[in-house]
Amino acid sequence: MEELFREGVAASRGIAIGRVSLYRPITVETTQELLAPEAVKEATEHFCAVLRQSRSELASVHHELVSRGKNQQADIIGAQLSILDDSLLEEGVTDRILSRKNAGWAVRETFAEFAKAFEKINSTYIKERVIDLHEVGDLLLRAVMDVRAPSFAEMRESSVVVAPALSASDVAKLDFSKVVGLVLESGSRTSHTAIIARSHGVPAVVGLKNISDEVSSGDSIAIDGDKGHVCISPSAERVDSLRKTMEQEQI
Repeated sequence: MEELFREGVAASRGIAIGRVSLYRPITVETTQELLAPEAVKEATEHFCAVLRQSRSELASVHHELVSRGKNQQADIIGAQLSILDDSLLEEGVTDRILSRKNAGWAVRETFAEFAKAFEKINSTYIKERVIDLHEVGDLLLRAVMDVRAPSFAEMRESSVVVAPALSASDVAKLDFSKVVGLVLESGSRTSHTAIIARSHGVPAVVGLKNISDEVSSGDSIAIDGDKGHVCISPSAERVDSLRKTMEQEQI
């Protein structure tokens, strides 16, 4: 494969050379199918059980991050946990289910309503909460629809994770003893993933549209988080040059 050079947004400093670990989040499709009247009670109870389980799982992630001293990452997860704990969320979804909307439809519509209200407010803090809303909405929707996120279990040493996007809870599952870099199609320097990458000292480049379609797991890759450069199948000369830069920075 010929060397492919791409330029994105420098999100976390440093140079990484490794192998691609491609991550493709599963898109969850919902319908606007109405529930049968006799199915409403069971659907409501199922949603409440899923919500409790989702809260428990995210709380466990938060506790683990706190115990490891990953305070920035824990704060992000804590903010998302507070959304799941909000009684308005549970009320919004259950009210829609009681009106016979299926659970997936009810969850998607409730989060869309919250996000629309937040997006009208011109505030950096509120914009960050909108990101949290979208991430938590996707997490809860997957849980309601019983769609499991892809696993990172097969990740090898010196992996550079390439993905369309990663949520804060996705990143919390990464084994940073194996991850040496992150490359995302979306995001910015202030995105959750960029903040977390910097806290781990892991180089990251974001804003590389369609990069997931240009690589396969196992491809060689080199990234420069200072310049926002990504190179797939880098030449031996480029790898040598980057290694020399890495060695000089470590002196």
